[in-house]
Amino acid sequence: MKPIVVIQGPINEYIYRNNLRAWDGWDVVYSTWEGSDVTYFDVDNFILNPIPKESGTININLQKTSTLAGLKWGKERGYTHSIKMRSDMWPTNAKYLSELFSWNKLNFLCWHDHNGGYVTDYFMAGPIEDLETLWDVDIYPPHPEWAITQKIKEVWGLEKIHLILDGLESWNLS
Repeated sequence: MKPIVVIQGPINEYIYRNNLRAWDGWDVVYSTWEGSDVTYFDVDNFILNPIPKESGTININLQKTSTLAGLKWGKERGYTHSIKMRSDMWPTNAKYLSELFSWNKLNFLCWHDHNGGYVTDYFMAGPIEDLETLWDVDIYPPHPEWAITQKIKEVWGLEKIHLILDGLESWNLS
């Protein structure tokens, strides 16, 4: 199983080059906005989405639109799993990061305990169909992470999530 990496959000040459290095050897699709300068792209696997008229709470509809477009692109090409990253973040060791995933679950960096708790949305990974369901959310929640966490609770329950930082307790950082 080889996942598609969906990199969603605004893009510029600096972001593109860093993601290109970070995901070298991986199948990647960039899902960004119409009007973005993509003349420096060395690849043709990008989606230029129209910017939604309504951005939603803290731009959740922009994240939702570009994420769903990237997941659809991957699914249409036969991928069954995906890693979804914000464009302004990239791993220093993508192979190691992916080895921390539990591919039958929804993978998130960590749980944030503020205001009742929620998963962080910096990146996520799992089955494409689950990620598509996850992003079928209202665009006016209290905050985007709340909408995602509520969707998990409604559809699967919290046992469906795998938190990467929970698996790092054995690291010896001394």
